[in-house]
Amino acid sequence: MNTSHAPVISQRWITDCNMVMQGSAVAADLNGDGNAGFLTAAYQSLIALDGAGNELWRFSTNRRYMTCPAVLERPGETA
Repeated sequence: MNTSHAPVISQRWITDCNMVMQGSAVAADLNGDGNAGFLTAAYQSLIALDGAGNELWRFSTNRRYMTCPAVLERPGETA
């Protein structure tokens, strides 16, 4: 197997949201800065992180959230 073209994946940051993550994060420009941020579900919250892993906001769902969040991004608008 030729591995010379295999991508190099490196860890960029670690963050602790102090909750159990319930699904995969989705990447999108969440604050209009032109960089990808991340939206993830954590037990009873949706948590938005910027591209450096800093928390932008947290929304309490008041119910257990056990799936991957979705983001609608319209051209010319922030997600």
